[in-house]
Amino acid sequence: MIVYDEEVVGFGVRLTSGGSRAFNLTYRIEARERRLTIGAWPDCSVTAAQQETKRIKACS
Repeated sequence: MIVYDEEVVGFGVRLTSGGSRAFNLTYRIEARERRLTIGAWPDCSVTAAQQETKRIKACS
């Protein structure tokens, strides 16, 4: 299950049944949906993952 952020478009956290959490950026290239893993929680904070997502989106 992925829960998306309301502030940063495409940014979300993937929750697994085992309890793992990973921050993702979902985007499209040539009409195909892609997902890039930013980092795993708790090694990567929400704020750091959001900032990295914004940086990646600014470069594209």
